[in-house]
Amino acid sequence: MTFLELCVELRRLAGISGTGPADVTLQTGEYGRVVQWITDSWLNIQSKFQGEWDFLWSEFSKVTVASTRDYEYRTSSGIAKFDNESFTIYLTADGVSTRRALQYVPYDEFKDVYWDAVSEDYPSVVTILPRGGYRLYPTPNDVYTVQAIGFDVPVRFAANDDTPTLPEELHMVIVYKALMDYAGYEASREALDDARLKFGDLWPDVLKLRYLPEDMVVRPR
Repeated sequence: MTFLELCVELRRLAGISGTGPADVTLQTGEYGRVVQWITDSWLNIQSKFQGEWDFLWSEFSKVTVASTRDYEYRTSSGIAKFDNESFTIYLTADGVSTRRALQYVPYDEFKDVYWDAVSEDYPSVVTILPRGGYRLYPTPNDVYTVQAIGFDVPVRFAANDDTPTLPEELHMVIVYKALMDYAGYEASREALDDARLKFGDLWPDVLKLRYLPEDMVVRPR
């Protein structure tokens, strides 16, 4: 379902009068709240396990600059977190067939061993900096391509046709979570309990089992 279709479905399940909304922009009153509840629901789901959801999986690639060891990634690529063991590198001029693994070293260890080392060569080590960028060692002596697997930052719905990065059969988890906000706003215990039940059927049993690492999931009995 699209952003607009999710809003219409929320309106229908909530029993709000009318057939809309017909558009997600410039809505006020009841329809404005419907749009906001769907927007917040999708952001909250993405943010709940940010950097872990498989449906936010993304490929990262960045070209280095000679004599430059520090690189940003969040502002330029939309990556929130890396799979630290997935970093690779190759001399750009030689092509991807020469790609090799970069050794990930935790920041505290990197700081003790490599921080003050002055060397320019083919990088072999990478660490994630506390502010969010990454540092290579040795400092690149040429133009290299660094690649990794990452997880996207949460994305806000904006246009009617925006679609969540979830399979169609799981789109209703967004609606049910938004329905809980509606029920809370209306102070309806019955509606809230119903929304929680429907949300719970999809959230732990399907969404979390399918898209989180196995060691993060408590399997239903």
